[in-house]
Amino acid sequence: MSLIQGQVSEAEFFCLLKLTKITSLDRIDALRLHLVDGWPKPMAYSSCGLKQSKFTLALDRMNEKWTVHNQLIEATKASKCKD
Repeated sequence: MSLIQGQVSEAEFFCLLKLTKITSLDRIDALRLHLVDGWPKPMAYSSCGLKQSKFTLALDRMNEKWTVHNQLIEATKASKCKD
């Protein structure tokens, strides 16, 4: 499951960001424009002066954390069902 353009809340975005090592303000701004504000990828990274490769790496990291987050939720649900 991947993050969807424009479907991530500001709160979700910053929580996920805390789980990464992304500190570049340009990358953070581009990711927020894409994930929270719904800008197309090329528009988001070019408006922040990023190359596509840097943006893609950052987005991949966010998606990895999102996947782990969802796996944790499912594992928690499964363990509660066993009780």
